[in-house]
Amino acid sequence: MPTRPAVYSRDRDRNRTGWRNPKKYSSADEPKHGRNPRASFRPGDVLMNHDIRRVIVDSYRSLQSPDWSFVMTRLSQGLYDDVVDEIASLGAISETTDPNDDCSRCITVIHGTEAITVRLSLVGSYACVHDSDGRFLEVSDAPADSLAGGIAHCLERHGLQVLGTSELSTTIEFGSSQVLLYEVMFSTDGLLP
Repeated sequence: MPTRPAVYSRDRDRNRTGWRNPKKYSSADEPKHGRNPRASFRPGDVLMNHDIRRVIVDSYRSLQSPDWSFVMTRLSQGLYDDVVDEIASLGAISETTDPNDDCSRCITVIHGTEAITVRLSLVGSYACVHDSDGRFLEVSDAPADSLAGGIAHCLERHGLQVLGTSELSTTIEFGSSQVLLYEVMFSTDGLLP
């Protein structure tokens, strides 16, 4: 009787030993839905959060030929009116949103000698916060009794994720060029170099 060559399968190997050798197999080795789980990237490509990319495409309809019409639609719908009202309880506010440059609502809050600008993205549930000198703040680290801490608490309560300088300064192919995520999500005001 001819002998069959030994066939080893992951399941049989795992069942025989009772444990799985982590160096031998990993979940990354197993393709998901017939796709290569290890996507290839060109040098210089930026890996971006899938949720951010999805909301950008949902809003602009295309990364190659973006449609900016959603900005006026969402502004006229009063997107974030409830957030702006709550932020107004923290100090005097002024809104300087410019639909020609901004794809966010731009709210400056003044409390005592402190002035902080909050940008609420019309692209998705994201925000960024900067001081009057244009330095972006990591509001999650702010003391709870400070103006930045009050803003952070308000944004968190409304489900807005605050993006910091590292996220905002990443680039994305948009239209026919590489642009900063800040420009796609908030404004083309040139605040970030």
